[in-house]
Amino acid sequence: MGKQERGVFFDCWNTLITFEAEDPMWIIMPLKKHAIHSTQYHWDEIFEFADNFLKTYYRSHSLYEISDQAFLRTVMMNYHIELDCSIEQAADEIMDGLSPKPVEGITDFLDILLKEKEDYFVLSNTIYSANKTREILERILPSYHFPHVIASKDLGVKKPNPVFFQTGCRYYNKNIKESIYIGDAYFQDVYGSYNAGFYRSIWLNWMGKKEAEQLINHPGLTTFEHIEVNGYQEVIRLYQEGKLWR
Repeated sequence: MGKQERGVFFDCWNTLITFEAEDPMWIIMPLKKHAIHSTQYHWDEIFEFADNFLKTYYRSHSLYEISDQAFLRTVMMNYHIELDCSIEQAADEIMDGLSPKPVEGITDFLDILLKEKEDYFVLSNTIYSANKTREILERILPSYHFPHVIASKDLGVKKPNPVFFQTGCRYYNKNIKESIYIGDAYFQDVYGSYNAGFYRSIWLNWMGKKEAEQLINHPGLTTFEHIEVNGYQEVIRLYQEGKLWR
């Protein structure tokens, strides 16, 4: 197997960078900023609606993705909000309310991938675009280039849907059966990539979640072949010992 056939595929949030917000109401900040007659709205009530909408959506584990614009439009229509800008502009500003930081150890692993000329890619579940995701990645990890980012928002399918993983591998001309996937979410990332056909599925469990709890949260899911690590130093050790590939 040559390196040209394989790739290292990453989840984004809590795998490459952590999800931290400058303001707890960041998901509706563009609406508050651009709403005509902004002071007439009860923004606490609007945030509660928006937050519950997204939490319910994420808990549904849908195999298909909505977009940031669809999300904002639903909120706007429920509260009769009119903007002084396009909905496209408002959606593009949502993630400006985030202040993420790199996951510990990721730069060490990326340095090795660059040195060894291993191709790496990002396949991310997100209602936000690949361009916006790439922009944040390159701002938070400025020493690294991320030309290969696919966001579920742009496809309409999401992890653990095997179509999402398989589309990424096919688009970038990588053999899924020779590639590895690294992610922090046991169901979406690890089970999803295993089920899609990846050679290795790595659970980056730096937050110390319990596998048994993950199984309980997903009735019908049984144990499956994967590698669990508590950080990138373990991933680096496996790579250096030649245990990530045959």
